[in-house]
Amino acid sequence: RDGASAHQLEAAVEAVLSGPRVVEIHRGEGLLGTSYYTTPRIWEMEQEVLAAARRGSAAGAGVVSEDALARVLADHRYLSEEQVEMVRRITTGGERIVTVAARPGTGKTTALRAAREAWSEAGVHGIGVATARSASGELADAGVPSMSITSLLIRCDEARGRGNVPLPRDVVLLVDESSPTPPTAHAR
Repeated sequence: RDGASAHQLEAAVEAVLSGPRVVEIHRGEGLLGTSYYTTPRIWEMEQEVLAAARRGSAAGAGVVSEDALARVLADHRYLSEEQVEMVRRITTGGERIVTVAARPGTGKTTALRAAREAWSEAGVHGIGVATARSASGELADAGVPSMSITSLLIRCDEARGRGNVPLPRDVVLLVDESSPTPPTAHAR
């Protein structure tokens, strides 16, 4: 009863959506079309990640030979076509950044186990990280040694402080649930 009227509420929402604190990323069409918004800070971070992905599209990162991949996939014949495609993409595509998105329970961890084996056969080491240490458990289930992003950043800073390379060239970094990762981790 002490709240705003529908007109006042609509005006307040319109003021926020048209102001500098919100970025429209998709305008829905029609009466039921949904529009999507984000904050300028998140929009800038997303643009940085996309630019890094474009720059690294032919980086030759984490590449496994077709022969090595075929040997590993022969040991994992139970993988679905989608899982095999995921393993193939992340182990032979050579992109510096590859995203994998699928619903829970679709077999990402199972497929990742095969990818880890292929990388291992090629002499590439996987390190798993997640925003929360507990979230790195799925990566550990795939046989990937895992830690929190904070722990990795501390280790990298310590290695730099000793004059060492923070991460060797033969390392693939697997980031679980990267969307909640703090901006400071993306910046490094």
